[in-house]
Amino acid sequence: MPIITALQTAIAAALLSSVLLVLVFALLYRQYRERHMLFWTCSWLCLSLRLGSDFLRQAGGAGELAGHLSQGSALLAGIFLLLGTAEFIGTKVSRVWLAIALASLGWDVLVHLSAQPVTWACLPIFTFYGAMTIWTGWLLLQASRKGAWAQQVTGWLLVLWGMHKLDYPLRWSYPDFAPFAFLLGAFFALAVALGMLLTYFHKVRQLLHRGQDLLQSVLDHTDNAVMALDAEFRVVFVNRRYLELWQLDEGFLGQGPSIGAVIEELCRRGLYPETQVEELVARRMAQLASPLERTSIETPRLDGVVVEGFAARLPGGGVLLTFRDVTAQQRAEGALQRSREHLHALVETVPHGIFECDLQGGVAFANEAYFKMQDQLSPGGRGGSSLFDLIGDEESRDQARQSMDRQLKEGREQGVELLRNRDRNGRTLWRQVDWTVRRSPAGAVNGYIGVVTDVTAQHQAEVQIRAANAQLRQLFHAAPMAIVTLDHAGQILLWNQAAETIFGWDEAAVAGQHFPQFGLPPSEQEPFAILLRRACAGDIVRRDLVGVHRDGRQLDITMVVGPLQGRREPAAEVVLVVDDISERKRVESALRHSEETYRSLVEKTPVAVFVHIDGYLVYLNPAAVGLFGAASAAELEGQAIADYLDAADQPGFTVAVEGAQHDMAQTSRLKLRIRPSSGTVREVEATFLEVEYSGCMARMALCLDVTERNHAERELRSQAEFMQTVLDTIPAPIFYKDAAGRYLGCNHAFAAFLGRGREEIVGRDVYALAPPKLAAIYHEADAKLLRQGGTQVYETEVEAASGERRAILFTKAVFQQKDGTVGGLVGTMLDISERKRVEDELTKSEARFRQLSHEFETIFDGIPDSLTVWSPEMRLVWANRATQEFYRQPASQLDGADCAMLCRRGCGAAGDCEVHRCFATGHGEDLVRTTADGRSWGIKTFPLRDEGGRQVRVIRLASDISERVRLREEAARASHLAALGELAAGVAHEINNPTGLILLDLPIIRDAFRDCLPLLEAHQRSQGEFTLGGLEYSRLRDELPLLLAEVLDGAQRIKQIVEELKDFSRPFDARQFGPVDLGEVVRKAVHLVGNQLKQATDRFELHCDTPLPPCHGNAQRLEQVVINLILNACQALPERNRALQVAVRHQREGGFNIIEVRDEGVGIRPEHLAQVTDPFFTTRRQVGGTGLGLSVSTRIIEEHGGTLHFASSPEGGTVVTVALPVLAREVMHG
Repeated sequence: MPIITALQTAIAAALLSSVLLVLVFALLYRQYRERHMLFWTCSWLCLSLRLGSDFLRQAGGAGELAGHLSQGSALLAGIFLLLGTAEFIGTKVSRVWLAIALASLGWDVLVHLSAQPVTWACLPIFTFYGAMTIWTGWLLLQASRKGAWAQQVTGWLLVLWGMHKLDYPLRWSYPDFAPFAFLLGAFFALAVALGMLLTYFHKVRQLLHRGQDLLQSVLDHTDNAVMALDAEFRVVFVNRRYLELWQLDEGFLGQGPSIGAVIEELCRRGLYPETQVEELVARRMAQLASPLERTSIETPRLDGVVVEGFAARLPGGGVLLTFRDVTAQQRAEGALQRSREHLHALVETVPHGIFECDLQGGVAFANEAYFKMQDQLSPGGRGGSSLFDLIGDEESRDQARQSMDRQLKEGREQGVELLRNRDRNGRTLWRQVDWTVRRSPAGAVNGYIGVVTDVTAQHQAEVQIRAANAQLRQLFHAAPMAIVTLDHAGQILLWNQAAETIFGWDEAAVAGQHFPQFGLPPSEQEPFAILLRRACAGDIVRRDLVGVHRDGRQLDITMVVGPLQGRREPAAEVVLVVDDISERKRVESALRHSEETYRSLVEKTPVAVFVHIDGYLVYLNPAAVGLFGAASAAELEGQAIADYLDAADQPGFTVAVEGAQHDMAQTSRLKLRIRPSSGTVREVEATFLEVEYSGCMARMALCLDVTERNHAERELRSQAEFMQTVLDTIPAPIFYKDAAGRYLGCNHAFAAFLGRGREEIVGRDVYALAPPKLAAIYHEADAKLLRQGGTQVYETEVEAASGERRAILFTKAVFQQKDGTVGGLVGTMLDISERKRVEDELTKSEARFRQLSHEFETIFDGIPDSLTVWSPEMRLVWANRATQEFYRQPASQLDGADCAMLCRRGCGAAGDCEVHRCFATGHGEDLVRTTADGRSWGIKTFPLRDEGGRQVRVIRLASDISERVRLREEAARASHLAALGELAAGVAHEINNPTGLILLDLPIIRDAFRDCLPLLEAHQRSQGEFTLGGLEYSRLRDELPLLLAEVLDGAQRIKQIVEELKDFSRPFDARQFGPVDLGEVVRKAVHLVGNQLKQATDRFELHCDTPLPPCHGNAQRLEQVVINLILNACQALPERNRALQVAVRHQREGGFNIIEVRDEGVGIRPEHLAQVTDPFFTTRRQVGGTGLGLSVSTRIIEEHGGTLHFASSPEGGTVVTVALPVLAREVMHG
């Protein structure tokens, strides 16, 4: 009896100390809201429950239940102690401890159910409790830093406390030891709790010091000057910027002077007037004593620096002052204000009206000139509030407003409008508005800005000009000489009456026609074209020409041609003044053909001139005598010209002579080769004209000796033709350009590549032959080459004649002219499209070959059978990975190994080799061998032949067929797995209980943390950064919700796995079946997964035919299948723009209702398609997939007599089709 009393006393003492610790840690958690405090509070609370249970048990008031309660409380106390300590030092608890704790809890439950003594449950639980406490102490010791003596002492106390908990068997074996054991445990508990508190407060102190250092560093690097005052307005803190701004010493402020002393020091330093010290101190004290939370302080200084300050209240009665230098800001604002005033004055001096209005015309600003224009309007047109009030009548206003709106809608940002109104005297006024759009800071059009100009005088001048033009037209038609106006192309614009008289054509007939066709013969059209060009260039030209009357008569006319504009710019129109001078022309012609003047001119000219009649020479000037190689003209007179001509030229000359006999007025030009008596052939260009000689009509020839010129031209032409021939024989396209980028020439290959003739290329640039983007590339490259010189090589594209863009390698170089300047460039093109295509194909082919090689090697290495290839020399050529296990050799020793050596390590003797027999017989073998370890191997050999049928290799395949021998053992294992499935269902039920507690408690913890956030934020703002559970608060604030979400997600996954295990093992029960509306099942399933659908896709569609005949089944089970299929489809969608469709329809053939789930996801590989319904097969195991969803769905559909079909490809998405038989009519109505 005394022992029991002492034991109860010891337990009570330990219980009181534990309860005291619960209160202490609960108060600390309430104050600081740190997670590890909550875990430690729970730990001491569980320890108190355990001690209370022991006390009741010793008092005889609870029996066996108190014992089990004591063990469970001890188990939870150890878990919470470990969780709190891990949270405090910032680490995670291994799941092994949680697994052992659950196993110990399960052991306690089994002991209780089996009615065994409590002692059986105590031993493993207290062993685990002690080990967990020792591990917690070890974690603290490992996480302790140098100088953290409280943490080190606490760690060793936890280790000793854990070792003390291992004395549980001694308490019951030696009853006298039990009271001392409980008292010792209470001592350790108090010591550990005190150590934890000291460790926590030591850590808080370190965080406060680090926070103060960080705050000091931040304030020293800010641009604002900061001063902190206490409740008595004494300086307690200033940053470095404050000392620089106010030019004070750190030693002076370090003494903690009052704000008044600081102001006196500033006055002493000359920043403020010393005579106003008392006034400044009084004013500053009044500002600091203001009850406002934030007070503005203006402090202009004598040195011109303007300082802006703010005073803010601090908790505890202090004041925080911040100052910043705003001198530059105020100067900038003053400069901006002066700029605005200057702009306003400039706008007012402009004589035109300047305005700014909104889109409806409401004037927001206008200068004085604008308002003066309004004052000139008649009373009916004055408004002053709208731009369109400058228009008199309402209809014109609407038209102007609509015109501006229309231009704005068309995208125009500026325009011109002409406004009409009347002044007070009824005089018409014209205003021209030049406007542009006004944009808001955001870039939107919100009005107009424009200039209003008075164009009344200009408008009146235009009216007067039109009247003057009418008068000039009357004078134009009354002129005695023909006056004609033409455009620059020679088309007739105006034609007066005198022109009708001279040429015989009226104005209506010639308007818009070409003038030479109606007024000039063909021989005069070329001279007239020259006159027209000179007049267009600004010259006034006078010339006598031959004109033609409408009736065919030729007229001698004098024509003055001049521009209608000034002489300094090209004219768009010209004017012709024509006078008929036929009579005067005839007189001048007689004088001009005077015999003496003509002969003197001909004799002295260096041009060979001779006259012939019917091909016989009658006159030659000295130059002609020299041309024919005679000594005098007498030797040649009477001679036939044909005798001196080259034989090839005689027929042409004879034809020309005969033609001249019929038409002496014909002018002909011939190229002739004359053979003089000296024998040297001379080439001439002869022009034959009609002349009168000695009263007879003759032909005069003007001969120009072009022998030397033709010889040079032939040499150049020969060289050019040779070079062109050389270029045309080169298959590569070649071109050459001048310095301006125009093509000078090219070869046939270049023209054929572009699909153009050479005449279409020469003289044009790249912009005329290539698309704009490509032309810009060529032009930029050419410009760079012409600037830098040398040679240029680059790749780009060229559009071929077929329209296809080909990859081309350009090679270009510059060439120089005779004077050394750059004359242009020459380039070649090499079509590398085929080469690039072949290179790309080779690269792709090489990649495919490597990929296939890698895949085949991977496949062969993945085969569990030994696969080898042997050479005729009985050497190993290649082997897969399984061969290493077969021969028990590493890969480095297998390459090239001898067959005899390997056979000794394999499954056969060296003399009995199936590979050797296959080489010898040329036939494969199939045999079974047994190795020394008892495994059976099926060995096959296959001969490998080349294209000629010669055997070059032998393939040997060795398969482990031991499993076939043990088929009966596999059947037993299958039965064992069935029993294991039933056991899994029971385990799933047991796991549901703690999972439910986690799912129930985690939202409470999450809501509690969310409610604590405002208090923690306030604590952080007032005290700075601090830590909770070993983490800084700013980091914990962001990561704790994520951690809770991860735990909650893990618990939900556990629950899902448990439900799937239960469904997988649940037996089929046909009694739960009944009529089911399949459309309602699908709609309800879609509603349940609505959130997942919104997160997965923006293109979800549901199609449900109505009405649908009912099916026979279980609605909840079918709903589970639909939900599983939709969730799988959501998980397969890589992007939100991929579609997901669910359709329900009735199929009359066979009497089925069809559910079709179609997605545009990544699809299922062909090798996986046959395995998707196997239990535990999944491709998403790394993200939580279990592989039971489709297996359970397949079983449910089979229970309903339906089918589940999958159609998928990795590129085209997946279609899952569920077919369920409809309910028979007799069942529906029976």
